[in-house]
Amino acid sequence: MANLFRSGSDTSIASNDDGGAGYNARLDLFLDPGLYVIEVRGYDDEVVGAYGIDVWFY
Repeated sequence: MANLFRSGSDTSIASNDDGGAGYNARLDLFLDPGLYVIEVRGYDDEVVGAYGIDVWFY
C-alpha cells in the first residue's frame, strides 16, 4: 500500500495497493513543486518485507 501526501497534510493525494507488477503498489503522476510524504506499508499488519521506491524527475 502506498499513499502520497503533501507535507503537513493528512489528506492523501493518491493511493494504490496493487497497481504495479503482482500485488505491488504503483503511483504514477505528475506533481507540482513542493514537499511530499510517501507512506509505504503492507496491505495489512501481517505483511512485512523489504520495500523499494523509485522516483523520476522530468
